Amino acid sequence: MRQLKLSYTLIVLTGDRLIISCITLVMILSTIFLLQSNPALAASRSSAIAATGFCSNPVNSHCYAQRTWSGGTPGAFTELAPYGSLSCSGCPSSGFITQEMWFADTTSSLCTAVYACWIEGGIATFASTEPNNCNPGHDSICMFWADNRPSGGQYHEHAVYTLGGYGASLDPYWIDVAFHSAGGNYTSTNIWNVSVYLYDSNGAVATFNQQSTNNQMTPTTINIGSEVSNTNASTSDHTDLTYNQWACGSSWCYQTTTGTNPSTNPPPNGSWSINPCNCPGNTGGAFTTYDH
Repeated sequence: MRQLKLSYTLIVLTGDRLIISCITLVMILSTIFLLQSNPALAASRSSAIAATGFCSNPVNSHCYAQRTWSGGTPGAFTELAPYGSLSCSGCPSSGFITQEMWFADTTSSLCTAVYACWIEGGIATFASTEPNNCNPGHDSICMFWADNRPSGGQYHEHAVYTLGGYGASLDPYWIDVAFHSAGGNYTSTNIWNVSVYLYDSNGAVATFNQQSTNNQMTPTTINIGSEVSNTNASTSDHTDLTYNQWACGSSWCYQTTTGTNPSTNPPPNGSWSINPCNCPGNTGGAFTTYDH
């Protein structure tokens, strides 16, 4: 699926840097939701070492390196730290490669009627001919978010910022992605706040606070990782997905388990370089994706 903290102050400690972001939203929750590690959605739109050609064992023509946490929650957060570059120069106009997070409902009747409902966001390649390209007419690396909505809402994609052309170095950047219920509840709501923030060593570069509307999903899975179409997508080095969190009560909680593995056969590959744990100093782990 290529087919995003909140009215209180969200504080994320990122190594030697402190990111403080305030967004207009009031969280009112009556229950703390615990995410359990259960199988979930292999979602869809990676980073690594060299071109590897076709991905193997595709699902709906796409391949994935993912980790999934299951359980009801009104929000999800991850930070992407890319190293190297993304390129899909050997892909047709529909080919792509992504690093991202998905927030999905795969079980409620409204959503199973359209396969699944979700919100997703991160970075992706966009061919020059793609209509939603952030830099039309040029092969581009874009920050993006998208949703797939029930009841005829269909799929909508928003490429919101260009990070350069294919092969551009992504080393200077990290990207925060957060999704959260506008009403504070993960059930009986249809508006979701989406935040995608871009930072470099000098601070915030670009911020996008938007909404997924008419989206009556009841999300029960958080997925992080990489997606690649089964074409000549390629990457260099790797991307770390870090500081993985879920909305718990009126705050955010770091993931404490490694979740489940719904990945297809590689490429792309993915593995925990730092495991989440229920232990002092835990910051939600670092999941690293790469081609081979």
